[in-house]
Amino acid sequence: MSTLSDRRSAELVLAEIDRCRQGFEYFTENWWQIDNRDGGRCNLKLSPEQRTVNKSLFETGRTLIVKSRKLGISTDICALGVWMAKFHGKKVALVVHEPGALAEVYHTKVRRPLNAMPPAFDIMEYRVVQNTLDDGIRFDGGGSVRIGTPNSEPWRGGDIDLCHFSEFASYDKPERVMNSALDAMFSGGKAVIETTAMGLGLTHQLWYDEDTPWTKIFFSWMLHPLYSIEGATTRDVEEAVAGLKNTDNRRQFEGYIGEYELAPGQAMWAFLKLGEKKWDWIGFHREFPATPGLAFSVSEGRVFQVSFPVGRPSTGWLTNPNKEHERPKPGEKYVLGVDCASGAEAGDYTAMVLGCGDARKPELCGTGYFRCDTNEAAEQALVIAKRYGAMILGERNTYGLAFLMRCAELEYPYIWREVLTDRYGVRVGDKLGFSTNVNTRPTLIGKMKMHFGGPKPNVFPWCPRLQREINGFRYNPDKGFKEEAGSGDHDDLLFSFALMALGLEPEFLSQHRGQFTSRPRTPDEIALWEIRNHKTFDPGQEFDDDTEEERQNAAAYRSLGVVRTERADRWAWNPKDDFGILG
Repeated sequence: MSTLSDRRSAELVLAEIDRCRQGFEYFTENWWQIDNRDGGRCNLKLSPEQRTVNKSLFETGRTLIVKSRKLGISTDICALGVWMAKFHGKKVALVVHEPGALAEVYHTKVRRPLNAMPPAFDIMEYRVVQNTLDDGIRFDGGGSVRIGTPNSEPWRGGDIDLCHFSEFASYDKPERVMNSALDAMFSGGKAVIETTAMGLGLTHQLWYDEDTPWTKIFFSWMLHPLYSIEGATTRDVEEAVAGLKNTDNRRQFEGYIGEYELAPGQAMWAFLKLGEKKWDWIGFHREFPATPGLAFSVSEGRVFQVSFPVGRPSTGWLTNPNKEHERPKPGEKYVLGVDCASGAEAGDYTAMVLGCGDARKPELCGTGYFRCDTNEAAEQALVIAKRYGAMILGERNTYGLAFLMRCAELEYPYIWREVLTDRYGVRVGDKLGFSTNVNTRPTLIGKMKMHFGGPKPNVFPWCPRLQREINGFRYNPDKGFKEEAGSGDHDDLLFSFALMALGLEPEFLSQHRGQFTSRPRTPDEIALWEIRNHKTFDPGQEFDDDTEEERQNAAAYRSLGVVRTERADRWAWNPKDDFGILG
């Protein structure tokens, strides 16, 4: 039979458990012990950054955190996961970026703090009934915490209430991992992505996508008191900087101090950290960014230095926002570069780029992104091409040839053709479109690098879809560092731009022959030709299918200056009257 003191002790334990159940911060500050930086142990006192994350997560349910290293966010989320599982029966999945991190997270951030709690807390539904690395932690009340990698999928089995993606930017297939985990969650479940940016990728897309439900939180390294050398003075910083032998490093570091108004202690810490990294600014900005822009501006393997804050692409036609080419300029030569795709929902886009001007510095007039079959793509292209009188320069590879043939069937006259010659340079025929292969691909890549390479592009890519492709264009080490779109990205507009820029070169413009022409020979054919071309038929004009006799007759007409004009009035086109051409 229990004594009065036993009952009072039990009541005190239950009351304390209830206080822990009702308040996560109370629970951590009183009972959740973590390893401190001095090698000892202490209760977890939530920092302002950790409170911000928790508040966002419970208010919005989706939180994306881009941050500097070692701000304690993972420690906070692990504690939150145990609290939800132990006191509220929730199921939690903690996803670490690599197998080597599994044991560390399990032992230091979950199991050790849990075992340090008083045995009196291990009662009723709060009792631990399973506690292993492989199977996770399970409580008598149904709550559980499973820890795994993207490959081991700790969310497997479904019904997840909280999922934490740690170092998300380093996952091999982040989109697949995220979608698979979110599909396994309750409708009211919560998810938090916590990562250093590590350049561009899905994290970058989520960050700048205005339509995404993720609440974005950024933490600069300058917020944390850990990243400061205590006692450092301005004189200490000046002497350290003056000792740099590399003038570029000195100039860049002085600019960094001024731009972000670093305190002497922060400046000294940054100086020492950069020295450790052998003045690798890319590595420093990746791990210790001052702004989101810096966090996302660097990535190993990218072809172009510039990067842009853009989200998911939209389809349709976009015209240059300065409206200079909203209407065609008189006398200007326009080229429409086209990279045609199948139109499949999960495939590439049919991309179009309209440009004009000098080949050395072309003007980007408009861009198109379409997901449709080749016939509809041809119709979309001709709307733009006819408006500007543009020459269409498209690939003839795979779907491109069907697209170009459809443009020819619709009798558009300005389609670029490759002129074929024999070994003596005599023209023997032609082929529709440009052939992209191992010999010509470097030419197109060279055009991209010429205009988008370096810190300041030669042509400003105002189109957000083109900007997104510039962000994702990478050297692939698995294919001999071939330049191509990264996983989940596209390069269709980039190649369309390169085709457009190529088409503006004089040798390409001069090589263009236009559509194969056929002479109208009967009165009805002549009438239809005039209707179609909106002008009087000139018998002195040469056509591709002329016989030798017809060529001689045409030459005779030209030498005599004879031009038939009697049909001009009869067949004049009246744009206000669709039936004016009939009589």
